[in-house]
Parts: sequence; structure tokens; C-alpha cells
Amino acid sequence: MDDFQVNPNEATLGNPALFLTATERNLFADVLVGDPLYSENAFLAARQWVGSNFHGEPYQYYRWAAGSFNKYNYLRNVQEMEQWAAGNESYLALAKLFRSLFFYDMTMRFGDIPYSQALQLSAGTARPAYDTQKAVFLGILDELEAANMLLSTSTDIIQGDFIYQGDVLKWRKFVNSFKIRVLLALSKKEGDADLDIKGRFTQLMQDPLQYPIFESNADNAQRITSLVAPSPYYSNSALIYMGLEEKFAEALKARRDPRLKYYAEITSAAAAQGKTADDFDAYAGLPGAAPNELNTTKFNQVSIPNRDYIDVVAYEPVLYLGFYEVNFLIAEAIERGWWPAGDAKEYYEKGIRASLQYWDVPEAEITAYINQPLVAFDPSNALEQILMQKYYASHQNAGWEAYYTLRRTGIPEVDLSGEGMIEHRMAVRWRYPQDEYLLNAENVEQAVARQYPNGDDIYGVMWVLQ
Repeated sequence: MDDFQVNPNEATLGNPALFLTATERNLFADVLVGDPLYSENAFLAARQWVGSNFHGEPYQYYRWAAGSFNKYNYLRNVQEMEQWAAGNESYLALAKLFRSLFFYDMTMRFGDIPYSQALQLSAGTARPAYDTQKAVFLGILDELEAANMLLSTSTDIIQGDFIYQGDVLKWRKFVNSFKIRVLLALSKKEGDADLDIKGRFTQLMQDPLQYPIFESNADNAQRITSLVAPSPYYSNSALIYMGLEEKFAEALKARRDPRLKYYAEITSAAAAQGKTADDFDAYAGLPGAAPNELNTTKFNQVSIPNRDYIDVVAYEPVLYLGFYEVNFLIAEAIERGWWPAGDAKEYYEKGIRASLQYWDVPEAEITAYINQPLVAFDPSNALEQILMQKYYASHQNAGWEAYYTLRRTGIPEVDLSGEGMIEHRMAVRWRYPQDEYLLNAENVEQAVARQYPNGDDIYGVMWVLQ
């Protein structure tokens, strides 16, 4: 009878490579499961797109409500990878990185979240307490430091990796480049001694051997699209109801931005007049704060997304963190005084160059773009220039990061005055999931009371923004 207790068709040992593949898919696949990291909703909130025919209204007008804790499901795969790593330091390091990636996104959405007691049901913790957002960020920074240290000495092979094909150095670059994103997210807390943001940033930038970061677009953290793994926008009919936001379109047109033709189509009226994609006057946007009904009536006057997003199975990779962003983050940090030895102009121009090279813009056009008056680095207006160029480059990539940066810095300024805006203010967080009030009520209610005097609403200002 003992023999019949073992199912020969069921695995009894876990394979960390399989859990890594699943975790990587989860990093890029939120668009497929209703929590859109890479869908058009993020870019409606960032006011790069506007919707028509009642598409995207909650995000464009900041009317969203409760968010999702679905990333705790993703973290279960990370736990399994760690459990079955059998001492493989590379997998242990990647577990720390992916914990940081998923916890970062959740705390940026909600504020305080379960962290130190999360995912401990097997240890008897069914109702985890909520850690403060500061504690979560300290934990993330510690885990990223540990991940880099493990990878710096690891000779263990990584399998199941479709991002970097097991290249440990590239994973180290991802760890430290993401750490820069986290540090800039904390820019309002630069005086906090526990966080020591300036010290961490300076240490990272002054020791590239110990803290390697992205050096080119070849290091981008992305999922290459193909027939097997198509673009999330391929055959996505919802995209035809999106158009360029007016201020975004006008800014790109004023700078004669060569990316515009890759981002959007010329208007139908311009096409009827025989204009081409190289004619900047052939593009137009609609105001993001105007009512959806009004924008719908004018939708024949707007530039919709480039048809290749919908028609080409592998139009562009799904980009989580790119070389362009890292350069703009460094430029911002230098401009904030975090690294006096750095040259903000150098990194600003590297960021622009990296973005345009990503779109295969010829070098002569890149140089001409950088040198034009509205783009050329101006020390008297450097921070706004850096943030705006990061904003232009973030189109259709990096998920919610463009919105997070806009929320943190107020750049670009968003029009909240139009009749489409009920509250005439920007939402700055998501409400906690309803399931938490059913299953973990005491802890979520304590977290709300600790953070938000007006209750669990979308306008409560979380710690990282104070």
C-alpha cells in the first residue's frame, strides 16, 4: 500500500528555474490579468493618452478606487524559488530582487502594506500586520544590497531566465539600477538619517566595480516580444479608442521630436491632405481634462497610437526599466545635490540619446535634437528639463513609473480644471482591497488610521510623498 501513496506523475521536488520563469512572466504580464502595469491605463493617468467612447475614464480622470494585492500571489513563486534554490546563491539573490520589485510597486500604490509578516501562513500568521512605508523601503534597500553582494561572488548557474539568459553581471546591473529608482522615489526624504539616501547614492556611483549599473540599451530589463510572446498591445482593440493628450502632443511637436511618428499616427484630416508621418503639423492631441463625450465627438481630429502597436506582433519590447531612465534618474540626483562630482548635463544627454537609440533614430538626428534650443541643457532650468525628457521617453513603457514621478514632482503640470474632472484633483493612491476588510480588518484599519486622517481614500498623501 505504501507504493500507492506516491503519485508518479506529480513532482516531489521543486525546480527553481521554473519558478524563475514564472516570476519573470509575472513581472511583465500584469496587463493580462486585469492589474495593468503595461496597459494604456498607466499612460492615461500620466496624461500621455486620452480616451474616447468611455474607454479609460477612471484612469484619465483619477476616479479609480480599490487596488489589488495580486502581487502577493506573485511572491509565492518567489518564495518557492528561494525554497528550492538548494544553496544556489544566484537564485537566492534573484529572490531578493523580485521581492523588492513587487513590494516596491505595492507600497507605491497603497502606502503601508504587510511586509515583515507577509507570506507566513505556514508559520501561523494568517492576518499579517502592516509595516510602515518607511520600514518597507528600508527593507527593500537592504534586500537590494544583499542581492548585489550575493551576485558579486556567485558562480552558480541561472536557468529558466528569458530576461538575461543567466548573465549574472546583467542581473547585478538590474539590481543596482533599480536601487537608483527606489532612491529617487524617496527624494522627499533626503534628510532622513535612517534612509541615508545621499550616502547610499554616492556610494553606489563612486564604486562601479562593486555597484555596476546599466551601461547601454543592451542591459535593459525587458521582455523581447515575438510570435511566442507577443506585444501586450498586439490585436488590442481598446487601443483604437486612445489618442494623444494635447499637452503631450504639443510638447513633442514643439521639439520636433523624432519619436512622435513611432508613438502615434497622423490625424485622419492630415492624411486626407496628403501629409506624411515626418510632418509635425500632421499630429494633434485632445485635452485630458475635457469630458470623454466631448473628446469622442472630436476623435477624428486626434492622433491615435501608431498602428504598429496593434498590427505588429513584436513592435517593441515590454520594458520594465531602461538605460534611458537610469541616466535621467542619475541626472536628477546630481541636480538635487546628491553627488557633487557628477555632471547632470552628461547624464541628461545620455538619457536622451539612449531613448532615441532605442527607437533606432539616426545619430545625426539625435545630435540635432539634443542641440536645439528647447532641448539643449539649461542649468537654470535643469530639473524640469530632466524630468520632462524622462516623461517624453517613458511613453508606453516602464508601467506606472511616469505617473509615480509626476505624482512625486508635479512635473509635468497636469490640467485638472476641465469638466471631465469631478474632483478637480489628482488621485495619489489606491484604496486597500476590499478583501483586507473582510479577512484582515483589524490590521488594515490600524494602517489607515495611522496614515490617512480622512480615511482610506484615493487622495490620502502617503508617507513617501510628504
